[in-house]
Amino acid sequence: MRKSLRHDHGKPSRLYRPAEPSASIGGYLLCAHGRSLRQEIGRAVFQQLYPNSQPYWGKPEDQILLEPARLNGEKPSFAFDEHPKSINTIKSETISNAVFKLLGLTERANYETVFIGEKYQNQQYFHNIIPNNKGILVNQAETELRFDLNPNEDFLARQLNHAKSAIITDRPINLNLLKQLKPKISFLFYFVNDASGVEFCKSVIGLGIPIMLVSKLPQDKINDLKIHYYDLAKIDKIPEISAEDSARIKSLPIDKLRIKTNKIYTFEQKHFYSTPDYKNDHPCIIPNFKPVTSGSEAELDEVLTDFQFTKLIKVLD
Repeated sequence: MRKSLRHDHGKPSRLYRPAEPSASIGGYLLCAHGRSLRQEIGRAVFQQLYPNSQPYWGKPEDQILLEPARLNGEKPSFAFDEHPKSINTIKSETISNAVFKLLGLTERANYETVFIGEKYQNQQYFHNIIPNNKGILVNQAETELRFDLNPNEDFLARQLNHAKSAIITDRPINLNLLKQLKPKISFLFYFVNDASGVEFCKSVIGLGIPIMLVSKLPQDKINDLKIHYYDLAKIDKIPEISAEDSARIKSLPIDKLRIKTNKIYTFEQKHFYSTPDYKNDHPCIIPNFKPVTSGSEAELDEVLTDFQFTKLIKVLD
């Protein structure tokens, strides 16, 4: 069946029906109404509306309607395009288990979601290129060169000549090199750890290169350093995972945790989900989950610095 429709937003839509469907899965409620009219069983609807906006026809036992989490009392947007998409807050295992149940299967997802970062749901990869000695260049948009992880100026020059990028550093870089490559530098992020970077940051601003000051230090330490950098730029504190979420994650057996992020660290031809993985040479295979291989609480804290880009799951026994 194919039915041409036109909504209030003026865009034509089409409804397709497979010849012998077993279930209808998705956030488009019209499909579920169409199937319930034909009394077809096995429907799973994942929507951004209220659960009571269920198909008019059909049996309730043949329907599972899942509502996104509304932790702060948010209401459905009813918008044609929703940003951010509330449907992404429904856990993947909840959807899988609903499908299994409607299909009459006994299988269930063998994991549970522990944590999902806000930027993980953007479904966009953020590439962090670590300078390397083999000169392997990366031609990706939205790249950041991690000079703080491996200060290699030769690679920096080759990579910037290859593709425009941002630079992240916690130490000075040859100013003549930066002046030469200025058109290729989209932004320079400087990690503030003490007052030693003031003169370098002044010089970068003098070259006309956009700069942002960031820090992982406690807020009281940042406040002490503001007097040194006040006429350069504001020092932004790197966001931290909440103490509640951190304690909850650390209470779980680490051998059961699996991680996936959309912030990718690339070194030579290897990809990593975190800086501890890079330092310990534990590469990942994008986009698969991998074990959290941190050998200490300090390493786990370092993994969690990228919490906004991270999804953690726990494997069930």
